Amino acid sequence: MYRRFVGAIVLLLLAVGCGSPAQRAVNELIGQVALDDPQASVTYNENREILESAEALPLWIAALQTSASPEVQTWAARLLGRIGDPEAVPVLSEALQNGQRDVQEAAASALMLIGEEQAEEAFIAAIKDGNRDAKIHCLIQLESMGSLNAIPAIAEAAKADDALLASSAVTALAGIGSPAAAAPLADLAIDWTVAPDVRQAAVLALGRLAGTGPEVAENLQRVVTEIEGQEGIEELQALAQQTLEASQ
Repeated sequence: MYRRFVGAIVLLLLAVGCGSPAQRAVNELIGQVALDDPQASVTYNENREILESAEALPLWIAALQTSASPEVQTWAARLLGRIGDPEAVPVLSEALQNGQRDVQEAAASALMLIGEEQAEEAFIAAIKDGNRDAKIHCLIQLESMGSLNAIPAIAEAAKADDALLASSAVTALAGIGSPAAAAPLADLAIDWTVAPDVRQAAVLALGRLAGTGPEVAENLQRVVTEIEGQEGIEELQALAQQTLEASQ
């Protein structure tokens, strides 16, 4: 395993070359990071300008794409963010969706540095196609951004079989703080195929949105009306009625 790991690092260094100052600096830092050498921080500080230059951009893209080391991938993502070139968005988006947690967090931060619009698009894509950690991380990011564009994707994530993911999605819808989330939350509360605790969370989320717009009370009334005939959900019905009365 160790030989394969080191071999992958060597192949990466050969792939990016060793001729230019940027190539030499990147090669040195990658080798140190891959072997957990404490000298890596010194190398970075001494070569920061060139490591964060446009010349280093394709080298860090290659490192993020091909390295077997999560530590190298994390460094690559961070430096791509500091370089700030939109050319790195596709590889950062892929790392966000499928990387290990530290890599995901570094990729998310890098995308925000490159641009909020690009980050928002990547976060929404990760909610749809990313692994579980990516989805939960991006729900938090989109909530903090107050992303109205993400509401449909977040509402769909709330239907997941995964209880933590579903509850995180409902929390994000409420946290966005817009009446635009009222209708999707009401749809969740009404849908009998959705888990009971998620339906209750959707009603409580509607209560959190009370006062943000008339749509909230309207959708609470819709919930009360449409679940009236459903059986075995007396607790939900009572909660919906109480929440409606409190919002008026």
